[in-house]
Amino acid sequence: MRIAIIGSGALGSLFGGLLARSGQQVWLYNCSLVEHVDAIRARGLTLQVEGARQTISVPAVSDVREIRGAIDLLGIFVKAYDTEQAIQDALPLVGSGSWVLSLQNGVGQEEILARYLPKGQILRGVTAQGATLVEAGIIHWAGRGPTRLGYLSPMGSSTHQKIGEIVEVFNQAGIETYYEPEIHHWVWEKLLINAAINPLTTLFDIRNGILMEDPALRAITEDVVRETLPVVAAHGVLLSTEEALQRVEGICQATAQNLSSMLQDRHRSKRTEIEYINGAIAREGQRLGVPTPLNRFLTQLVRKTLPGG
Repeated sequence: MRIAIIGSGALGSLFGGLLARSGQQVWLYNCSLVEHVDAIRARGLTLQVEGARQTISVPAVSDVREIRGAIDLLGIFVKAYDTEQAIQDALPLVGSGSWVLSLQNGVGQEEILARYLPKGQILRGVTAQGATLVEAGIIHWAGRGPTRLGYLSPMGSSTHQKIGEIVEVFNQAGIETYYEPEIHHWVWEKLLINAAINPLTTLFDIRNGILMEDPALRAITEDVVRETLPVVAAHGVLLSTEEALQRVEGICQATAQNLSSMLQDRHRSKRTEIEYINGAIAREGQRLGVPTPLNRFLTQLVRKTLPGG
């Protein structure tokens, strides 16, 4: 399968590297992390996991025009706010038989992609895989968990067969992956989890596990979950408060030593995705008539106190 990863930072490089290692024809593309791209071109992509290192040979480019011809799967891994520019740059790679998969945090990217592509070619996904960019050309596989894929529009049996092929390719690469008919529910459930973890770890500059260890931070985390539940329930996430809190606690424990993606952005002085996470919840709460003052407050704090917001 011909696969192009658009936005080959930590997570994009992890997926692209694993897929290349399994024998797929993969290109990594990133126009901003030029040093990272250059290191991969010179020495390969180095994957750190459980104290071991492995170098994977995979083409990396900072100019999308270096990828020739239509591809089978275009993976969108850029930050949510870069989605429109990314799909504009990558459109020459998309043919009538291509699939475009967003595995991004937050919500709203589907609408941006649908401005440029038929909905029948767009896949949406969520992943519990974790990765950290250690230095140029080196990523750390920071946590493992399931990846779930689904489509924006109901399609025929041939579409189901194609999604099945993609799921199989991911699993063969060591990426635990499932097809989910109701993928939007999973997108909003992950949004709930990200809203509870990302802004607090970022504002206090702490690893995920500290949220459950510090009583005051744990209480705030639980308040975010309670406030967010009515919003995500409107999108099919029908969890009790206890179930939702267990989900968040489980993620914090499983990724206790990880830095959230938003905190990694802070450390690199990059713009955060707060507007697509807590900001999205606040806007949707306003549309639904559901009060979300804590989500709004956290959005404003991150926006005002961090470089680039």
